[in-house]
Amino acid sequence: MFSKKSIIAVVMAVVSAFTAGCDSKIGEAPPEAKAHEFGGASCLSDTASVLREFIEGNAKDRDIEALWGCLGSAVQSFQRYVRGNDKSRYTSQELATFLELNFLDQTKGSKISPELQLQFMKLKQLFLGGNVDYITQTELKKMQDVFGLLRGITLRLNPYMKIMVLKWSVSDTNQVQKDMAFFEDANKELQNSAKALADHIEKNGQAYNLSDIVTFLQELSNTLDDDWSGVELVRTYMPVVKKVKKALAGGNENAIAPNEWRRFSLLGARGYVQYLRYYYFIEQVPETDTGYRLTYMARTLEDVLSVFQDLVAEKPEGVVTREEVNDLLMTFSKVWPDFKISQKLILESMKVKQLIFGGSVDSFTTGDFKTARMKVNRLKAIVERVLPFYPIFSHDWDPQMYSYQESQKFFQDAQSVLEQSGIELGGLVEGPYDLRDLITILREYEKLYPHKEKDPKNGKGEKYVPLSEQLQKQMPLIVDVKNMVFGGNDSSLSKKIWSPLLGLGARVYSSVLYYHYFINEKPTESSETLWSMSTFSNQSLNLVRDVLVKKPAHQLSINEIMQITNRLNQAGYLSEKINMASLKTILGLAVNNVLVDPEDRIGGYVPNAITMHSVELLREELQIWIDSEIFFAQLTRKFDKNQGLRPRDFADAIEKARTNINSSAALRTGMKELGWSVATPAPLTVDAEGRLYISRQLQQVYNQQSMSQLNLNRMFARLMMRSFAGNVSRIKAYAGVTVEEVNSVFKTVKPFFVDMGLLEPENDTFGDARFRDANIFMPHSDGNKYASFTELTDLVGMLWSGVKINTMLTDALPAECLFEQTVKDKYTRKDKIEKMVKVDCAANAYRFSLMDKMSATPVFRNHLKNLDREQTLEFINNIYKSSGYIPNKTRTTKLTDLGQVPHAIQYIEIIFTRYDENSDGILTRNEAIKAYDLFAELLKQYAGDQVAPKDLDSVFMFLLRYGKAPTTIKEKATWFLRWKGKPDNWNVYADRSQLARILGYIADMSNKATADSIPEIPEQDLVQ
Repeated sequence: MFSKKSIIAVVMAVVSAFTAGCDSKIGEAPPEAKAHEFGGASCLSDTASVLREFIEGNAKDRDIEALWGCLGSAVQSFQRYVRGNDKSRYTSQELATFLELNFLDQTKGSKISPELQLQFMKLKQLFLGGNVDYITQTELKKMQDVFGLLRGITLRLNPYMKIMVLKWSVSDTNQVQKDMAFFEDANKELQNSAKALADHIEKNGQAYNLSDIVTFLQELSNTLDDDWSGVELVRTYMPVVKKVKKALAGGNENAIAPNEWRRFSLLGARGYVQYLRYYYFIEQVPETDTGYRLTYMARTLEDVLSVFQDLVAEKPEGVVTREEVNDLLMTFSKVWPDFKISQKLILESMKVKQLIFGGSVDSFTTGDFKTARMKVNRLKAIVERVLPFYPIFSHDWDPQMYSYQESQKFFQDAQSVLEQSGIELGGLVEGPYDLRDLITILREYEKLYPHKEKDPKNGKGEKYVPLSEQLQKQMPLIVDVKNMVFGGNDSSLSKKIWSPLLGLGARVYSSVLYYHYFINEKPTESSETLWSMSTFSNQSLNLVRDVLVKKPAHQLSINEIMQITNRLNQAGYLSEKINMASLKTILGLAVNNVLVDPEDRIGGYVPNAITMHSVELLREELQIWIDSEIFFAQLTRKFDKNQGLRPRDFADAIEKARTNINSSAALRTGMKELGWSVATPAPLTVDAEGRLYISRQLQQVYNQQSMSQLNLNRMFARLMMRSFAGNVSRIKAYAGVTVEEVNSVFKTVKPFFVDMGLLEPENDTFGDARFRDANIFMPHSDGNKYASFTELTDLVGMLWSGVKINTMLTDALPAECLFEQTVKDKYTRKDKIEKMVKVDCAANAYRFSLMDKMSATPVFRNHLKNLDREQTLEFINNIYKSSGYIPNKTRTTKLTDLGQVPHAIQYIEIIFTRYDENSDGILTRNEAIKAYDLFAELLKQYAGDQVAPKDLDSVFMFLLRYGKAPTTIKEKATWFLRWKGKPDNWNVYADRSQLARILGYIADMSNKATADSIPEIPEQDLVQ
């Protein structure tokens, strides 16, 4: 850049052209310096210091006055005492010789080159007119007028020079409005000064070649023997200046015509002011003053548009064509190699311009800028409205600074403002825009500015996917959703769509922010979090409802849902395992069963769509769950984490809430359903890991975690019953579902779960098994033909706990117990990798891990502790068989075959908890008789016509005694002679291991490969 020494040298060189020694002739050696010889010119010794102070913003007005007075006197002295060969004028060579002899270092042979002489004279011509070969006496007199002009300009600019030279700073927030006013005064003065200079130059009617600036500075640098880096900088940027001048001021890009000076000077002045605005009020404003930054950014934008509008209006052509924009930006890319541009990117950018400014993609007109300016005013109003809530929208807000009610109110106000602002912003859009053009502009940008790979040592090794490719993949989905919500069948966003689109987008973003501030990572046991969840769910459902309202049929059909799902699948967002046909079946169950009122469903209503009623039904179900959760949070708000209510106390609290007239309808429904589940001798409380406590010996309490888990179980049971039970009366009575209904649902969903690898293809008994589990092994099981609401609630809790424990057991298996095996998929016939386990290895590991992972069943652990190694392995082997393992010679099985191990143990514990009345770990005859009703229906199914119903109780007792049913001749004879109809002979003595043997026996009997290998009961045991 130019040093201050260089700047002063330039000024002094110009000044010296008009000042010289007393009574000297040009070309003569100067006489000895005497004070009187340069009357009025001795003050020039202070010129450099005054100019320096002025440039730095420190000059005093009186010194500036004295400077121009001195220069005026110097010129007068020059005219009086210095003469050329022609008394009426001085040639450029005569002036150069005078300067060389009087001011340049002759010891170095410094000369003013002919080219520098020419450039001096061109500047003279610009300000004084005349010829480039000489300066006349008349022109020297006119110089006094120029000095007067410059005197006025410098005096008016002097108070603002610190602003001009970037040495000013904005005060604190309290003074910023005053600073803004001061800055605007500087802006006006700079523009007035530029206009005054331009008017003066225009009067002289002289053009000026922009390239001459580079030549002048280079020649002056050479003459003063001062290497100015700024010369090269000016040379580099000059092509840009030319293109900007042509695009915005018009005319010849290489020269400034006399009538273009005003446009050109104002372009420079106003452009520099916009830079100063950015520097002081945007870049330099602290983060705490973001509001002022945004406000002034809008102000700057409006002024920039105003500059462009004024300049284009005065261009002869009246427009800035796309070709001119292309030339200008291409020049930028030459000057700044890092700046890259292409005609395609410019075209796509002009489409964005058309969207915002209106007009054509081929040019900018004054109308475009006028339209934009009008929008800036509206945009400023929007910004001012949004500004108080900016910290919320920028993720920089802390709700903890307010009370809960205050934070909710403040956020609600922010939501309203954001939605309204979105709608208003949509109104600022001028025309349509094709969403696919967004891919084009991104792709072109990424081609010009390719992604730079991060250091692989610091990166995560993830492959970079360009944004354009990501958008390309998502575009079909985006277009489909847009067409579903707003209509149409293409990728274009028409003008009328923008307001509702941005309003909807604002609501979606507000919901995301609400979740971020009030729900995400917040304690779910807190009442405030639960209230927030209620608000969030209602807002989200309102959003879905309002989207449906916009659709002609007010619904989202299953075909539209599948269209979206297929797009997600094509984009790779769904698992490769998912089969679209089976997924459609699942979605069909959701929209036609889960989200339809039971009476309508049973009456034959099949909407095949998400309807307005679906939304309200989902709202109702969510509110029952949330209101119940809020009740639990308030009930336990003063409790420690593990503190809770005894089952009886919890039941009383539920009943009070159910009958309280101030309770919401949703809460009363939840409490009614939970009241039935709590009334049991085997409370389903959970530990910190979510495992069910099952024990008569433990003093169980319902802490908040147990209450919440029970509420979740209740919700799933309610949905299953209301969605799939085929009788309205049964639903209203909470009688539940039949095994046929369970199997019907299972057959429908089975393909999906098989595709997902959650179910084996050959498993056709899952529905029967879960129905049996609910009917027999739950705290509320009654063994009848229905899986009631309370039984389903228990079953969900049991399954949930079993899955958690199984995950723990699987994770604890030693690596040597596991291996992988390639098998043929029975459906696709393709090879797949199956995780396998060595049964004996796993059994040995389970000897220890069951003691650790089944900590919520302490009586079972005591039983296991009292078994020796062989007895433990026998117990585990029987449990394995009940879980799904089929004994084989390799003693290996699929890892998933052991997934039901904790479930089976929990079922055994439930039986003992319900019927082992003296807690001795043994089921005796009287205890077993009470349990018989649970198993009667199951025994009837197995026995068929072979045993009369009245004799099934003796078969049950025989099974408990010996671990198997009577199948051989001796066993049947013993049963017939000693057990049938003779309760006094029922010598039942069954511990947990015996129940495990029975489960193993049932598993063996269910498989042809193992049924024939079941050993007989030893004869000596039969006679006991």
